[in-house]
Amino acid sequence: MANHIENKLAVVIPAYKIHFFKETLDSLAAQTNKNFTLYIGDDCSPCNFSELISKYAGIIDIVYKRFDKNLGGDDLVANWERCIDMVGEEEWVWLFSDDDTMAPCCVENFYKELTDGMPSMLYHFNVLRIDQEGKVIATETEYPAILRGTDFINKLINFEITSYVVEYIFNKGYFHQMGRFKNFDLAWGSDHATWFKLSFNGDIKTITDTNTKVRWRTSDFNITSINTDMALSLRKRQAELDFYKWLIDFFSKKSVHLPFSVFSATRWIIQGMVIHIERYGWGPVPRWISEIAVIQGGKLSKFRCYGCLVFYTTLKKIKRVFK
Repeated sequence: MANHIENKLAVVIPAYKIHFFKETLDSLAAQTNKNFTLYIGDDCSPCNFSELISKYAGIIDIVYKRFDKNLGGDDLVANWERCIDMVGEEEWVWLFSDDDTMAPCCVENFYKELTDGMPSMLYHFNVLRIDQEGKVIATETEYPAILRGTDFINKLINFEITSYVVEYIFNKGYFHQMGRFKNFDLAWGSDHATWFKLSFNGDIKTITDTNTKVRWRTSDFNITSINTDMALSLRKRQAELDFYKWLIDFFSKKSVHLPFSVFSATRWIIQGMVIHIERYGWGPVPRWISEIAVIQGGKLSKFRCYGCLVFYTTLKKIKRVFK
């Protein structure tokens, strides 16, 4: 096992949930190339991480720290960043999670791409979605080998691709140079904004080997999967609006045209509102619609926004009837 000072790659896990953590550690222990350091930041969890982690001593090069204060409950991005601040001399950072897993050849093929391919500041793995039992329930749309930053955000807004935090490895120095993570409430959209920032003047390079994939878990413990809390839903919807405002502002400052249509952006935001309406009623939706119209500078009127929302809400109900 290499000394962590010699490693180029830091795998960083902000740890709080222990339910699937053994599977995560097992996937790291199974890596065919162990030239990485695993940094685990325990977010003052009630779970006993240290006992489990100790079983991997001598198998994985681990730096473990238990923080005195829980931060993720109030500011998830701040917790990500204090975990990243644990990283030593490594040049590359893979922000992973405490419930997902990676294929055994992920680290090996990252180093191959780093050595043999054209340089990039942001590398990507394709994704399999798994359930709580670890069963594959979906294969996410694969990225092309090279994806420009503007194409990334366009495809994301148009529902052509998905994107999760754990499928990216980024250059640590460039990450700091570009202002670290963009902070939205619940980190909802923070990863999208940050990957876009890091690839705007370059590209995202995907490691396309069919066996080199990340397994992203949907579960009752995952904030992305939880839709049963009204307060959480309200915060997610507001964060989506804040993300959209940030995008508009970003392109405006760069004097660059939006790579997506206003209609596409409206549809992207409205899909979250449809989920909210089905569970909790219309509530603050009229205010959200007004906010969308203001953000778009009148390019899409409130009337048309309402029309889109009613259409997609109705369409979803029709699809459910004919399933």
